[in-house]
Amino acid sequence: LSDISERVAIETERDRRERLLTALAEVRRLALAELGIEPVLDLISQTVLDQLDADEAFVATTTAGGDVWCRSAAGGNGQRTGQPIRHEGLIAEVLVRGSAAVLDASRPTDPHHEVRRELDLVGPSLLVPLLASDEVLGVLVATRPPDHEPFGGSEVAVATTLAAESSVALVFDRVRRERHYLSVVEDRERIARDLHDLVIQRLFATGMSLEGALGSTPPSSNEANPRLAERVAAAVGDLDETISVIRRSIFHLTQPDQTSAGAVERLIDRHRAIGRNEFELRIEGDLETLPPAVSGQLIPVLNELLSNVERHANATGALVSVRADQSALRIEVADDGDGISSEQQTGFGLRNLLARAELLGGSLVVDPSDLGAEGSDTSSERRTGTMVRWQVPLT
Repeated sequence: LSDISERVAIETERDRRERLLTALAEVRRLALAELGIEPVLDLISQTVLDQLDADEAFVATTTAGGDVWCRSAAGGNGQRTGQPIRHEGLIAEVLVRGSAAVLDASRPTDPHHEVRRELDLVGPSLLVPLLASDEVLGVLVATRPPDHEPFGGSEVAVATTLAAESSVALVFDRVRRERHYLSVVEDRERIARDLHDLVIQRLFATGMSLEGALGSTPPSSNEANPRLAERVAAAVGDLDETISVIRRSIFHLTQPDQTSAGAVERLIDRHRAIGRNEFELRIEGDLETLPPAVSGQLIPVLNELLSNVERHANATGALVSVRADQSALRIEVADDGDGISSEQQTGFGLRNLLARAELLGGSLVVDPSDLGAEGSDTSSERRTGTMVRWQVPLT
C-alpha cells in the first residue's frame, strides 16, 4: 500500500512539473508574440493557482511614479485587477529588499496582520518580488484559505520561477514599447530631414524661378499686364510664408512634445501601460490657448477620471474626449463597464472633480453610457456603462 501511495505521489509530482513546463513555454511564446503584457501576466496568475494550490493569485507592478497597481489576478473575487495596492509595511520591504515573504495564518501572533487587512489576505500567503537586473518591478502574491497549510520551500521555489518569468516578460514589454517610441522619433527625424532637404529646397527653387521669369519679362509686357506681375509677386510671397511654416514644423518635429495635447497623450499612454483598459483618445480644438487656471486642471481631472474607470468600472475600455472651443473646455470619459451606483457617485473622487469644476464656474455630470450596451444581445446582459462629463466655461 505504501508503494502504491509513493507511486501516486511521484506521478502527481511529475504531472505538476509537466504542467509547469508547459505553462512556462506558453508564457515565453506569448511574450515573444508581442500581444501585450496582460495575456502573459494572466497566464502566470492562473499557473500560480494551479501549481501552488492557491485560492487567489495576483501580479502587481510598480509605475515610474512609485505607485503599485494590480495588473492581473486569478481566483478570489476577481476585483483586484486595475486596483492600486498600498505599498507600505511588508509590501514595501519586499519591493525594497527584493526577497520573498511567507505569511503563516496559523501563528497566533502574526506580525503582518496589517498587510493581511490591507490586501484582504485571510489565510497563508506568499509574496515574491519581480526582480530585474537592477530593480524590483513588482510583486507576485498567492494566498490560501485559512485552514490550509502555509507555503513550503518547494512552493516558494516555483513561485520564484514564475516571478522571474513575469520579470522577463515585463522587461521585454518595456523594451518593445521603448523600441516603438524610438521608431516614432526616428520617423519624425526622417520626415524633418525630407522636409528640409527636399520640400523646402524645391519651394525655394520655384520661388527663385518665378522671380527670374518676372525679371526677364520685357517692361512693356509688365506694363501691359500689371496683374500678372502682382500675381507672381503674391505667389512668391506665399511660397516664402509656406517655407517659414515648414521650418517651424521641422523645429517642432525635432523637439519633445511639451504641449498640453502632448501631456494628455502621455497620460493616456501611462494608463494604457499600467492598466487593462483600452482607452481611445479624441482631442478637438486648440488646448494651447486655454487659460492657465483651466489648463492646470486638465491633467489632474483626466487622471482622476481614468483612475475611476480602472478601479471601479469593471470595464474593458473607454472613449476619452477632450474638446476646447471659444466657450468651454469639455472632458468626457465614457466606459463600457457595469455602471455607477449611488454610493460611488458620492465618493471622494467625484466630489473632488466637482469641486475643481465649481471653482472655475463649471459642472460635473454623470450619466449612463451607450458604450456599455454595445455587443449585448439580451436585456439581462446589457451593461449601462458610465459617462462622466467635466465642463468649465472659457468666457
